[in-house]
Amino acid sequence: MIKKWKSLLVLMCLIWTIFGVFTFYNVGYQYIGKSYFDSENFQHEIDNFTGELGPLVINVPNAEELKNKIEITQTEIEDHRNYYGTLGQQIDNIKAQYEQRIQEAIDANATELKTKLVSERDNKIKDITANFEDDEHVRKKILAEKEALIDKYIKAAKGESKNFGKNYDYWSYELTNTETGKTYRAGDVTESSAYKIKYTDRKPLYAWNISENLRDIFYNTETYVNVDDLYETAEYTGVIAISKKQLCQKMLYREGINNFNSFNAINILTTLFGSQVF
Repeated sequence: MIKKWKSLLVLMCLIWTIFGVFTFYNVGYQYIGKSYFDSENFQHEIDNFTGELGPLVINVPNAEELKNKIEITQTEIEDHRNYYGTLGQQIDNIKAQYEQRIQEAIDANATELKTKLVSERDNKIKDITANFEDDEHVRKKILAEKEALIDKYIKAAKGESKNFGKNYDYWSYELTNTETGKTYRAGDVTESSAYKIKYTDRKPLYAWNISENLRDIFYNTETYVNVDDLYETAEYTGVIAISKKQLCQKMLYREGINNFNSFNAINILTTLFGSQVF
């Protein structure tokens, strides 16, 4: 009987060891560290916060700044000009689009409609012809498309900025732009903090002006804008922090810390059975 119990105990220890190793393999790497604030999950949270703080709050570009960075190459002009074929092909295509509609208007004695359709057709032919005669005519069209895309980004960034404020309302910061001297504040960095980072002249916070989370706006379109040309960075000194009070109130972080502590508890229990996860 004793031998049977020993075998069962060994089996249980083996199962527990396997469970511990499996747990570590899947989630343990997220919690390695002296505390939750050393965990990979929290470091990822910091990266997200500081990465989006610039383009959404403290280093927000305006539309005109970005539009002034737009460049249009001769290759883009040629591509735009010939996108639907040669000049003759495009004119024939326009005529074909209106031919039946104009004839129907003539047959119905709809003089006003016929005049309108003919005018639309001739204006399109005139516009296409100008595309092949004048680079500046094409350049203005491309510029308008790119400027519209930047306006779309600015609108999206404003909406994302509101979400950012709600999602990270437990963070406090007081940061000063080293070039302009302008200071941005949120919360109270003087409160007793659970976590704090100080940025100095020697080790400033580098803040981009374009949100990584919104870059797709420039890619999911036929209009090409070189996002790299839009990027600018600014340096900030000051403090970002999470107060103990805010930490206790924020369910997200309570949940994260509980997960961290739970994993450590598994590690301790595993150690008691002769196997340590890390």
